[in-house]
Amino acid sequence: MCDTLVAVGKATPNGTVIFGKNSDRPANESQPLVYQPRLSHDDREEETSVRCQNILIPQVKVTYGHIGSKPYWLWGYEHGVNEFGVAIGNLGVFSKEPYETPSDNAGLIGMDLVRLGLERGKNACEATHVITELLEYYGAGYCETPYEAKYHNNYMIADSGEAFVLETAGRYWVARRITDGVYHEGNLYSIETNWDECHPHLISHALEMGWCDSENSFNFAKAYGDYVNHPITGSLTRYRRGKQLLEKHDGRLTPEIMMKILRDHLEGTLVESPWSPGENFYRSICCHESTWGGGQTAASMVVELRRDMPDLLKASCWASMAAPCTSVFFPIYPDRTNIPQKLSFADKTYSKESPWWAFKRLQRHTERNYPVLGSLAKSVWRETESKMMEQRRFAEQKALQLIRIGKEAEAVELLQGFINDCSEETLTMAERLGRLLYETTKAVPPYKDLREEHLNSLNKDAGIEI
Repeated sequence: MCDTLVAVGKATPNGTVIFGKNSDRPANESQPLVYQPRLSHDDREEETSVRCQNILIPQVKVTYGHIGSKPYWLWGYEHGVNEFGVAIGNLGVFSKEPYETPSDNAGLIGMDLVRLGLERGKNACEATHVITELLEYYGAGYCETPYEAKYHNNYMIADSGEAFVLETAGRYWVARRITDGVYHEGNLYSIETNWDECHPHLISHALEMGWCDSENSFNFAKAYGDYVNHPITGSLTRYRRGKQLLEKHDGRLTPEIMMKILRDHLEGTLVESPWSPGENFYRSICCHESTWGGGQTAASMVVELRRDMPDLLKASCWASMAAPCTSVFFPIYPDRTNIPQKLSFADKTYSKESPWWAFKRLQRHTERNYPVLGSLAKSVWRETESKMMEQRRFAEQKALQLIRIGKEAEAVELLQGFINDCSEETLTMAERLGRLLYETTKAVPPYKDLREEHLNSLNKDAGIEI
C-alpha cells in the first residue's frame, strides 16, 4: 500500500507544485536513499544496455542525475526526483489483465519504470511517455524473489507546471493531466471516464475480454480493476481520506501541510484507532506494522517544484525514513548536490551504521508505548524540523543571491553544506532520542500493545535490540 499526493496551480499559495509520497513495504525491508549523477554512455558494449530488475534494455546516450528511494535489493525506486525537477512515485494495483511471463524472462517492474522515467524525462509529460512506451514494448514484469510480488502499477509524475496521473494494467494504460487543484493517487484505479491519453487499444481490448458492454459505457477503473480477487476496502478508505485532507487545504498547501497529511492516522474519523496507530484495523496513510495484513511506511518524500527558480533550486526536497510520524523530514536537492553517503547504506538486517535502521529502531521503540513515547518523539522531531525549515529559507535566499552574481559554484557548495549539516544533526538527534525513549520507558507504566508478540518477532528477525 502506498499514497501519492499532488497539489498544482492555485492549490498552493505561490503557484508551486507540491508532490508527496509514502512508500509502504514489508515490515523489515529497509529503504535507503541513493544519488545518481548525470552520466554519458558511450558506444562500448557494456554501455549500450542497462540491466533493470529482470531484463536488459538498450541504454540511452545520457541518463539524468537524480535522487531515488529504493528497497535495498532493487534496481529501481519507489519514488524520486531528478535534476530537472521531475518527481515520480508508483503504487501497486490489481487488474483483471493477466500477467504475461515469469519475471526472470521479461517485463519491467513498476520500480524500474520510476527510475527510467527519472533518468530519461526532462519534464512530467516526457517522463510519462518514457514509461508508457517502455511498458507497451516490454510489458509489465513482477518480482519472484526475495518474495513473489505480483501487481500492476499506477504512477504520479509531476514537474513545476503540471502533473500526470498514469494508471496501468499490463501493457495497457490511461493518463490524466492535472494543471490545477489537488489529486490523491492510491492503490486503486481512480480514472474512470475522464482522461487525456490512453493506450490505442485500451477500450477495444476491454470489449474483447468482456469487461464492458460498449465503447459508450466504458469506465476504465470499473472495467480493468480486479475487485473480486482483490477487494479495495482498505485502499478506498485511505484514498478518500487523502482526498479529503487535500481538499481541506486546497489553496494553501505547503510542504509542511503535505508532511502532516503523510503522517495521518485517520484522526477524528469513525475508523480512528481506539489505541495506538499500529493497533488500528483500518490502514491509515501513515502505515504501521500489523498482524492483520498490509505493509508499513518505509520511506516518505515531499518535493516542492518551483517554476521561476534557477535549476539548482527548482526542486526543494524533504525525505524521511521509516514511519514519518516517528521520524523527521530532512532536506535534499537533486541538482549538482549529493546526499551524504551514509544515507545510502541499508541492508537486510539492522546495522547501527545505517540511518534507515536507526529510524526504524526508533519507531519500534515508540511502538512499545506509542501513546507516551510517540508523543515524545513527535515533539522532538517537530522542533528539529521547524528549525531546518527556517534554515532552509535562509540557505536558499543566500544561494539565490550567489547565483544572481554569477557565483553558482559557491551556491552549490552552500547547499551541500546545508544538506550535510542537517543530516548530521538528525542522526545525532536520533541517537539522543533513542536514549531518552529508553529512560522514559523505565519511568512510565508499561503498555500492552496488541501486536507485542508480532513486533518482538520482527525485531528478532531484523536483529534489533531495544
